[in-house]
Amino acid sequence: MSRKRLLLLVVLGALVCATVAAASSLSLTAAKLGVFTSCTLDSASGGIDDAYTDQNQRNATHNTTALEVSSSTQNKNEYSFIAFTGLLNACPALAGASIKSATLTLTMTTVPANPKTYTVSRVDPTFTWTQTTLTWNNQPGVVSATSMFASGTTTGTRTADVTSDVALFASGTTNKGWRIADLGSTSTDLGVFASAENGTTASRPRLTVTYVH
Repeated sequence: MSRKRLLLLVVLGALVCATVAAASSLSLTAAKLGVFTSCTLDSASGGIDDAYTDQNQRNATHNTTALEVSSSTQNKNEYSFIAFTGLLNACPALAGASIKSATLTLTMTTVPANPKTYTVSRVDPTFTWTQTTLTWNNQPGVVSATSMFASGTTTGTRTADVTSDVALFASGTTNKGWRIADLGSTSTDLGVFASAENGTTASRPRLTVTYVH
């Protein structure tokens, strides 16, 4: 075999080894990227608790087709609560995942007479509540305000960013849901949202989560 041909074979062998190494590196990198997943929880997926509390009816339960929110200087406040209790079971491999976005979607069926800003707050995980027993007197506290959204002037969907809270739930914080309230308002105007028991399926609350696992 000539010296030139031997040198050519050595060069070709080195190129093949480099190509295999690069391919292995790419495969390893791809494996580390994980799987991007989108999951939507609604009344069909089950596991939704929602109800509202009324300061004017302190011991009454309100597990109805509506979620009412109002603010009053006359001790007639109303807060709504919602929890997607099946979150970790309904979304595959959500526990420990990296949460990219989480959006709470509600449908407003009655618009307040005056524009409002609603505050969505994470419920204190040390409290326990259910939609059938929730009252003003036993309602849970909240640990932090998560986001706010405007009431708007027409009926339809409203969304709230709850990414930070779902990230906590995925990392192990107990999920007790959210409280929706009209805080700091001086006018008493009722806003109403469709609950999970609403007769129109498309109007019921839903939670959409995108994540990598």
